[in-house]
Amino acid sequence: MSTNDAREYRRQKMEELHAAIRESKDAPLLELLGKIRPYTHSAYLGNTPRAVALYHLQLAIDEVAEAVTGDREHFWTGRHSTP
Repeated sequence: MSTNDAREYRRQKMEELHAAIRESKDAPLLELLGKIRPYTHSAYLGNTPRAVALYHLQLAIDEVAEAVTGDREHFWTGRHSTP
C-alpha cells in the first residue's frame, strides 16, 4: 500500500468513525468536552493550584476522547510540525 493509499484509507476510516459518533449517545458529551478543553490551555502558565487542576482536567478530557473516538488528539487544536 502506498503512502497516499494509506492516508486515504485513514481519512476514510476517520470519517466513518466521526459519522458514527455524531449518531451515537456520545456526541453531546464530545461536544461539551470540545467546548471546555480550550479553557484548559492556561494550564501551562505555572505551578499554581489552578494551573495544576486545569492540566489534570485537560488530561482527563483527552482520555475520554481516546476512549470514545480512539484518538487521544481528537480535541487538539493543531498538529505540531517542524519547519
